[in-house]
Amino acid sequence: MKKVTIYLYLLLLPSFWACHSTAQQEKSTNEASITEQNRELAPDKAARIQALVQKYHQQEGFTGAILAAQNNQFVWKGGVGLARRTTNRKNTSQTKFLVGSVSKQFTSMIILQLVQEGKIKLTDKAIQYLPFLPTEKATITIHQLLSHTSGLAHYAGLRPGFSTFQYKSLTPMQYAKIIARMRMHAKPNQEMHYSSMGYILLAVIAEKITGKSYGQLIKERIAKPLGLKNTGFTYYTEKLREFAVSYHLRGNEGNFRYEKDRPRSQTNTYSTGGVHSSVEDLFTWLKSFQTSRLLNDQLRKKLFTPNMNRYAYGWVINDKRLENQGVQSFTISHTGSVNDYRAMVTMFGNSKDSQGKDMVIILSNCAPVKLRQMSAEIYQLLKGKK
Repeated sequence: MKKVTIYLYLLLLPSFWACHSTAQQEKSTNEASITEQNRELAPDKAARIQALVQKYHQQEGFTGAILAAQNNQFVWKGGVGLARRTTNRKNTSQTKFLVGSVSKQFTSMIILQLVQEGKIKLTDKAIQYLPFLPTEKATITIHQLLSHTSGLAHYAGLRPGFSTFQYKSLTPMQYAKIIARMRMHAKPNQEMHYSSMGYILLAVIAEKITGKSYGQLIKERIAKPLGLKNTGFTYYTEKLREFAVSYHLRGNEGNFRYEKDRPRSQTNTYSTGGVHSSVEDLFTWLKSFQTSRLLNDQLRKKLFTPNMNRYAYGWVINDKRLENQGVQSFTISHTGSVNDYRAMVTMFGNSKDSQGKDMVIILSNCAPVKLRQMSAEIYQLLKGKK
């Protein structure tokens, strides 16, 4: 009998590890599982990163996917928690998440590709392509839209308010005409004021120049050349089974609750927050900046040149909030938020001339989540500092 008991204990032990979760008391056997960890390149670092991810899952309720890379090779990648709670589908490194404002770097890439092709100039005024813009917006340039120095308001400038607007379905041109009627936050080129509205106008301009939809531009100019299988733009997120569903996180350690979001129309996240991707695809995307495959050297340098308040073209250079977390390296990063999806991509380099070969990518399908704190802690583990 004693032998049988020991046998059953050993048999059930792996299942217990996969099932146990302080994130939520439920019958799922997948909740606390962490998949696809890599122990080949740096086994000690991989083990420490996995333990850190597990800690955030258990103590903070984090669910999502993470990839950590050093010198262009991933040290750890994997998913934690559930992508879809109704089917117990696990998050993995290939799970698709909405990436929120990380989308802006895809939009800026498309615009700079058009600059490279001589189809648009950074000094061009937006009104050349959108003649319905009013006088107060007539001097706004492409550069100012990219760098958030156009003076356009953010969502706070919408009438009716954002809480109502976010569920409306719009065509890109309808969206652009709403922005044309919005109040200005400031005069163009006076200050850096983060505005998603500028990146909406950029995509509408790109569509007008090329005659192709934003989704087609992402596919043809970025996803296909790089072989990204889980990256794109679609209006029909909720109909795609492979997408993670976003949840609002409530409660605390030992009693977390995940409440499904009301779906937001992808027509109004569009080019400023509507791109979907996976951590594996984003890893390939980040590595592409070390080559001229998508963009020549001169324009890639322009892409990462900070303007006002450390903002480049869809990228933040040396984010102060990462510095506040103890990161001393040169960083190129951006966060994203749409519904309760959260995202952060960061490249860590040794100098301003390096795009960075150390990378941390975090995608989450629940919020709140401590993106910068997690990124900083994972990076410290990559560098062997913890």
